[in-house]
Order: sequence, then C-alpha cells, then structure tokens
Amino acid sequence: MRVGLLGGSFNPPHEGHLHISKIALNTLHLDAVWWLVTPQNPMKSPQGLPSVSDRLELCRKFIDHPKIIATGIESQFKTTYSYATIKTLKQRFPYTKFAFITGMDNAHNLHKWEKWRELLDDTCIVHITRA
Repeated sequence: MRVGLLGGSFNPPHEGHLHISKIALNTLHLDAVWWLVTPQNPMKSPQGLPSVSDRLELCRKFIDHPKIIATGIESQFKTTYSYATIKTLKQRFPYTKFAFITGMDNAHNLHKWEKWRELLDDTCIVHITRA
C-alpha cells in the first residue's frame, strides 16, 4: 500500500486539508491519505484546543472522500512529533510506503521541527500549495 500522511491539529478541518489530500491522492497514486489528528502540535499553544475526539468527529463529518481517513493514531502511539509517529508507523506497517504531506507553509518552518533532518533522511515529504 501507498499511504499519504497529513498531520495537524485540524482545529477546525478546512478546505485546504481536503485540497492537498486530494491532490496527493491523485498525483502520487496513493491508496489512502490518513489525517493524523495530533493531541497537541508542539509548535502551537494548547489553550482552547478541543479534545482529539471532538476534532476527530469534526474531521470525519467534513471528509467527503472514501480514501481520506481521519485517525487518532498519535494518541494511540503517545507520540507528538512527526518523526516519532512515522517511525512507529513504519515499524507497525513494514510493507506500506508512506509519504508525509504538508501544506507549503510547513516547508518554510520544517527546520524548526524535532529531528527534521532525520525525518528528511527517512521519509518522503511532499509540500503542496493550498488553493
């Protein structure tokens, strides 16, 4: 399987998330895009952040494509950083090829991410311009 991973707070989910997910599905010929609804983005304030379950419910109601799936995997894995999440996913799904998807805004801040160099060495990362 080929799976795209779109991480974020999804507070709230919006058209930009759907836009880059659909572009990734089509251009990368993915079998699915998993939205990784994070318990807490380490680069954002937790103040006023709804629970993961509330944000997951919003995502599931918002998604309009059968191959886009909202998950709470980071809560299950107890990971906060993308590198740790992807490392765990690769261990649990060794025969799945993952591509990490972000909007272009993250391309400019990637150097601030935890273990960003290791992430680049280990994972295909795709930055997509939002409409």
